[in-house]
Amino acid sequence: QRAATNRIAAHWRGHTARKEVKCRHTAARRVQRCFRLHRTQLHNKMRQDAAAKIAAVWRGRGSRRSKPYGHSARKIQARFRGVLIRKSLRRWPDAATRIQAWLRGMRLRWRLRICVALMIAIQRLARARLGAVELERVSKAVLACQRRLRGYYGRWWLAENQDRATQLQAFWRSVAARQHFMLRVL
Repeated sequence: QRAATNRIAAHWRGHTARKEVKCRHTAARRVQRCFRLHRTQLHNKMRQDAAAKIAAVWRGRGSRRSKPYGHSARKIQARFRGVLIRKSLRRWPDAATRIQAWLRGMRLRWRLRICVALMIAIQRLARARLGAVELERVSKAVLACQRRLRGYYGRWWLAENQDRATQLQAFWRSVAARQHFMLRVL
């Protein structure tokens, strides 16, 4: 009788376990179906949005090409944007000056570090009482470095001033050309 009871209990436990597994599988299938449906809908929405954007761009291009004044309007807009940008940049001259001063200071400190290092090397050689030949060789090297550095900064300064001079000349030529044109028209 005990064996029969154990057998019935085992069958009942198996039945309830199979029923529970079936419920879990059904619930998992539902969740997976909902998730896949949501993912597919999201993917389709992204495709539709992309297609709508492409169509809008294409229609806009067609409408701009059909209008005869589109190019002129874009030029006017570009000039107005330039005016706005230049107006906003006028508020920042102090910042630009500070940045330029900082950069000049960095360059000067760098040059000073090189000169100090070379001077220390010369002093070290002189204090060690090396021969005059070695001291002369190092002095010539220092002078060559200084000469190259001065040449570099001289060429840089000349290039900067030539660019500025060219800009000024171009500006005054354009002013003169406009005045000449206005005199011929009137």
